[in-house]
Amino acid sequence: MSQRYHYLNGAVLPAETASLYLNDLGILRGYAIFDYFRTYGRHPFRMEDYLARFERSAAALDLSLPISPAEIAEQVEELIFMKQWQPGASCGFRLLLTGGYSDNALQSLAPNLAILTEDFNPPPVSYYQEGIHVLLKDFQRDLPEIKSTNYLRALQWYKELPARQAQDLLYHHQGLLSECSRSNFFAVVEGKLITPKSGILYGITRKVALELAQDLMEVVEADLSLEDLARATEAFTTGTSKQVVPIVRIDDKPVGNGRPGPKTRQLMAAFDALVSPLQKKHTQ
Repeated sequence: MSQRYHYLNGAVLPAETASLYLNDLGILRGYAIFDYFRTYGRHPFRMEDYLARFERSAAALDLSLPISPAEIAEQVEELIFMKQWQPGASCGFRLLLTGGYSDNALQSLAPNLAILTEDFNPPPVSYYQEGIHVLLKDFQRDLPEIKSTNYLRALQWYKELPARQAQDLLYHHQGLLSECSRSNFFAVVEGKLITPKSGILYGITRKVALELAQDLMEVVEADLSLEDLARATEAFTTGTSKQVVPIVRIDDKPVGNGRPGPKTRQLMAAFDALVSPLQKKHTQ
């Protein structure tokens, strides 16, 4: 196995030696944020957007970044330089900012900042060819615009997925849909591509998908109700690790004809066309 390195509080360390003490508020209270982006080959995709969101999440929780986003980008480039690359490989970077160490489990002097280098494992090819099944759950994430480490409900509900042959969750609350457990949601209703505009994390892949879709179809950012969902002919989810994945079944009901739809496939192709040159350029 090749050596992996992480950044932690000013030092680049072998992954097995990078560690935090147990009195960190991220562990004791869940007071922590993260973000995650991937590379295509050695090229970080939309890193500036991810760093900007990371900075916004930190500010929203009154956490101060020990170094600037520009300095984080420099550390990412250093980790890319140190990584042992396989031909055609990509990787993921997980940014983590915790509340810091605390003697009373409430207050700390300084946050801890880590940058984790992770192997990138894309979803199975079948997700793109056949689509996925999601389960509806009545839930609204706390502080949804912040990418916090709190995934308590998702981890609890994930246990249901294998028995129901489902791959993800789709949240709704007070009649309105919001997002999937780790990604954004889109639906095609009466020929229009609609994605929820509130109660969500504003995903970077969502942003890219909206940019690409503008030239392909009518796009609307608006509240999306359960009644709207019943009339949807297509649906898909977008996320950093998955790009665009069709959703063909929600609970026990098929979406449209139960197969990936034409607008979804059109956007999948547009996304592939955008990133394929990056992959080829940085493949060794």
